Amino acid sequence: MTSFASSDIWLAFIMTLVAAISTFMGAMTSLYFRKVNQVTLSVILGFAAGIMIYTAFMKLMPDSISILSSQLSYAQTKITSTV
Repeated sequence: MTSFASSDIWLAFIMTLVAAISTFMGAMTSLYFRKVNQVTLSVILGFAAGIMIYTAFMKLMPDSISILSSQLSYAQTKITSTV
């Protein structure tokens, strides 16, 4: 097995481990704070939704810009990507 493949396996393992630890910490936090008022819950859910939307856009924007730039001019690509 090449070192490149084993490097990818370790990277995937570490990322999965970080996700599992984050999930565990979130579960323990929710068990510790049994009573959460409506305002706090709204803020937490809004923050989580914002992070998810930001992540989705930052993942999709470079691909969409590169696809559009092959078909449109630079200015048209920036305007279309922004809108």
